[in-house]
Amino acid sequence: MWSGKEVSYRHLRVFGCIAYAHIPKDERTKFDFKSKQCVFLSFEDEKFGYKLYDLVDKKIIRSRDVMFREDLTVKDLDKTEKLGSYSDDLVDWQDEF
Repeated sequence: MWSGKEVSYRHLRVFGCIAYAHIPKDERTKFDFKSKQCVFLSFEDEKFGYKLYDLVDKKIIRSRDVMFREDLTVKDLDKTEKLGSYSDDLVDWQDEF
Protein backbone atom coordinates (compact mmCIF):
# COMPACT_ATOMS: atom_id res chain seq x y z
CA MET A 1 0.00 0.00 0.00
CA TRP A 2 2.58 2.57 1.04
CA SER A 3 5.43 0.82 -0.76
CA GLY A 4 3.70 0.81 -4.14
CA LYS A 5 3.39 -3.00 -4.17
CA GLU A 6 0.07 -4.80 -4.39
CA VAL A 7 -1.05 -6.48 -1.17
CA SER A 8 -1.55 -10.25 -1.19
CA TYR A 9 -4.55 -11.66 0.67
CA ARG A 10 -3.89 -15.32 -0.25
CA HIS A 11 -2.97 -16.30 3.31
CA LEU A 12 -6.23 -15.01 4.86
CA ARG A 13 -8.72 -17.70 5.89
CA VAL A 14 -12.23 -17.88 7.34
CA PHE A 15 -12.15 -18.05 11.16
CA GLY A 16 -13.65 -21.28 12.50
CA CYS A 17 -13.50 -23.17 9.22
CA ILE A 18 -12.52 -26.82 9.00
CA ALA A 19 -8.83 -27.37 8.30
CA TYR A 20 -6.72 -30.46 7.71
CA ALA A 21 -3.21 -30.34 9.17
CA HIS A 22 -0.64 -32.58 7.50
CA ILE A 23 0.98 -35.21 9.73
CA PRO A 24 4.68 -35.64 8.84
CA LYS A 25 5.84 -39.08 7.68
CA ASP A 26 8.04 -39.63 10.73
CA GLU A 27 5.03 -39.14 13.05
CA ARG A 28 2.76 -41.74 11.42
CA THR A 29 2.84 -45.33 10.26
CA LYS A 30 1.99 -46.64 6.82
CA PHE A 31 -1.73 -47.08 7.50
CA ASP A 32 -2.29 -43.96 9.62
CA PHE A 33 -4.12 -40.92 8.30
CA LYS A 34 -1.97 -38.31 6.56
CA SER A 35 -3.89 -35.39 8.05
CA LYS A 36 -5.82 -34.35 11.16
CA GLN A 37 -9.18 -32.64 11.06
CA CYS A 38 -9.03 -29.38 13.01
CA VAL A 39 -10.67 -25.97 13.33
CA PHE A 40 -8.83 -22.84 12.20
CA LEU A 41 -8.22 -20.43 15.10
CA SER A 42 -5.70 -17.80 14.02
CA PHE A 43 -2.48 -16.98 12.26
CA GLU A 44 0.85 -17.72 13.89
CA ASP A 45 2.33 -14.66 15.62
CA GLU A 46 6.06 -15.34 15.43
CA LYS A 47 6.42 -17.11 12.09
CA PHE A 48 4.35 -18.10 9.09
CA GLY A 49 1.82 -20.74 9.94
CA TYR A 50 -1.60 -21.33 11.43
CA LYS A 51 -2.98 -22.13 14.88
CA LEU A 52 -5.51 -24.94 14.78
CA TYR A 53 -7.65 -26.70 17.37
CA ASP A 54 -7.53 -30.48 17.22
CA LEU A 55 -11.06 -31.68 18.03
CA VAL A 56 -10.03 -35.26 18.85
CA ASP A 57 -7.04 -34.60 21.13
CA LYS A 58 -8.55 -31.29 22.39
CA LYS A 59 -5.34 -29.29 22.02
CA ILE A 60 -3.99 -26.41 19.98
CA ILE A 61 -1.48 -27.29 17.28
CA ARG A 62 0.61 -25.17 14.93
CA SER A 63 1.19 -26.10 11.33
CA ARG A 64 2.29 -24.63 8.02
CA ASP A 65 1.02 -27.51 5.89
CA VAL A 66 -2.75 -27.03 6.06
CA MET A 67 -5.64 -27.50 3.65
CA PHE A 68 -8.75 -25.44 4.37
CA ARG A 69 -12.44 -26.16 3.79
CA GLU A 70 -13.68 -22.61 4.12
CA ASP A 71 -17.20 -23.67 3.14
CA LEU A 72 -17.50 -25.87 6.29
CA THR A 73 -17.56 -24.81 9.94
CA VAL A 74 -17.84 -26.69 13.22
CA LYS A 75 -21.65 -26.47 13.01
CA ASP A 76 -21.56 -28.16 9.60
CA LEU A 77 -19.27 -30.85 11.01
CA ASP A 78 -21.83 -31.68 13.71
CA LYS A 79 -24.52 -32.10 11.04
CA THR A 80 -22.40 -34.45 8.93
CA GLU A 81 -21.45 -36.52 11.99
CA LYS A 82 -25.15 -36.99 12.80
CA LEU A 83 -25.86 -38.02 9.22
CA GLY A 84 -22.85 -40.33 9.26
CA SER A 85 -24.00 -42.13 12.40
CA TYR A 86 -27.49 -42.49 10.93
CA SER A 87 -26.16 -43.94 7.69
CA ASP A 88 -23.91 -46.33 9.65
CA ASP A 89 -26.97 -47.59 11.54
CA LEU A 90 -28.80 -48.02 8.25
CA VAL A 91 -25.94 -50.04 6.77
CA ASP A 92 -25.77 -52.27 9.88
CA TRP A 93 -29.52 -52.84 9.68
CA GLN A 94 -29.31 -53.83 6.02
CA ASP A 95 -26.40 -56.18 6.69
CA GLU A 96 -28.52 -58.19 9.13
CA PHE A 97 -30.75 -59.53 6.34
